[in-house]
Amino acid sequence: MKTLLLSFLFISVAQATTLTVKPHLVSFAPTNDAVVSRAFLGVRCIREAYAWESFLPRDSKVIGCYSFNVNGKTFPKSHTEEIVELQKIGPNQFALDGEVISFSTSKKGHACLRLLTILENGKYVNPLDEWSLLGYCSVDKLPFPVDADIFNNNRVKTIEEFLATFTAPIVIKTK
Repeated sequence: MKTLLLSFLFISVAQATTLTVKPHLVSFAPTNDAVVSRAFLGVRCIREAYAWESFLPRDSKVIGCYSFNVNGKTFPKSHTEEIVELQKIGPNQFALDGEVISFSTSKKGHACLRLLTILENGKYVNPLDEWSLLGYCSVDKLPFPVDADIFNNNRVKTIEEFLATFTAPIVIKTK
C-alpha cells in the first residue's frame, strides 16, 4: 500500500502547449555599416524542479520541460534550449521557417523565444542585445533566475507582438 501511495505522489497532470511561429522574412537594419552575418531563434523551455530533482548533480531550481520538442524533434529534460539557425537569403535578411514548439506545462513549464544575431564590423550598444535582440516568454513574470536578464531584454508580451516585429526591419543599435 505504501508503494502505491508513493507512486501516486509522483503522478502529475500535464497539459501540452504548442506555440506556432509561421514562416517570416526577418530583416535587420544596423545603425552603422555593421552586417548581420548570422541569425538564430533560441527556443527555451524550462520548468520548476521537483524537490527530489534539486538533489541531482545539476543542483538547479529549474530544469527542462517534459515533452519539449521543436518541429517534432523531441529533447530530453536536460535540454533546456534549442537554437535554430535562420537561412541567410540576402544582406541582413533571413528566412525564419515555420517552427512548431511543444512543451508540457507540468510543474509550471514555460517557453521563451529569443532572436539572436552575429554582427560583422560592429558592436551592440546594449551588450544584452548580443544575447537577445527580441524576446517573448509564455509567462508574464519569469519564475526562474536563469538568464532572466537575457529573456527580459527587448521582451514583448505576446507571441503576436513577437511575430509582428518581423513586418519591418529590426533596428540594431550598433557602435
